[in-house]
Amino acid sequence: MSKKKKLLLADDDPRLRALVRLSLGDHFDLLEAKNGQEALDLANAHKPDLVMLDVVMPALSGFEVCARMKQSPATRDIVVVMLTGRNSPDEVSKAFELGADAYITKPFSPRDLLDRILELLS
Repeated sequence: MSKKKKLLLADDDPRLRALVRLSLGDHFDLLEAKNGQEALDLANAHKPDLVMLDVVMPALSGFEVCARMKQSPATRDIVVVMLTGRNSPDEVSKAFELGADAYITKPFSPRDLLDRILELLS
């Protein structure tokens, strides 16, 4: 039996975390963070296979978390997905410049999210 991949979701909205938990919980081991600092701490401690980051969060923004993760030898190879309601071309460009692997905007289809994550982890 293969071991489930580990995902970290960082979003300050408990409803969004619940939706992702329901959508992905059967497929992955899911860690959750309520703010950017907690996300960074969990990424360093647990080395998930993929991290989903909202852009606007307390403590550290998703952009700051992404930048710090990609600068650290311990976390630079973790797949980072920005999962956010913000979709200006400048923000999308900034995410990729900081090292994000994908940019998914809210609202999203849970099935499409699962498919995209499976694609990124294959």
